[in-house]
Amino acid sequence: MKKPLLVISFLFLQLILFAQAKLSKSDMYKLDFKVLAQKKVLLERGDQTLQPAYRLLLATCEQLLESKAHSVMEKQDLPPNNNKHDYMSIAPYWWPDPSQKDGIPYLRKDGEINPETALYKDKIYLGELCEHVYMLSLGYYFSGDQRFAKKATSLMQTWFLDTATRMNPHLDFGQAVKGRFKGEQKG
Repeated sequence: MKKPLLVISFLFLQLILFAQAKLSKSDMYKLDFKVLAQKKVLLERGDQTLQPAYRLLLATCEQLLESKAHSVMEKQDLPPNNNKHDYMSIAPYWWPDPSQKDGIPYLRKDGEINPETALYKDKIYLGELCEHVYMLSLGYYFSGDQRFAKKATSLMQTWFLDTATRMNPHLDFGQAVKGRFKGEQKG
């Protein structure tokens, strides 16, 4: 993996995390590339204070080499447009209306998570993708181990690029509430 693509991947994943978690702007910038470069130099010089963290990073990356590449195609139910390639999540505190035969429109139950959310794992899988690519990218950056870069590339390829498994480039069906709205409301 070329270094510019790795940097772009870092930034792209930070933007995804920002959008997904609606973090404050200051939280978006979690990677300080100057600090990373300084730590890399210290590791290369054999700084022993960094060794425990470095070993943990490498062990984590070794485990991630065996992780499955998930995709939006794994959800059990379909988004409103019947296209599994579209990201979908269900607003967790909305439940079927028991007084309606089809349960629609859904009703809000504060603090009670609708188990139906488990049918739509896109939110979980996107979060895992971000975490795994982040760790593998750091592992590659500090160790130069091409296996970590290849795995990170493979994970992103599956989620974003492969025609059979890729996510369509929008989040229109995020936080859907059946019978009320199909996803994130446009303001």
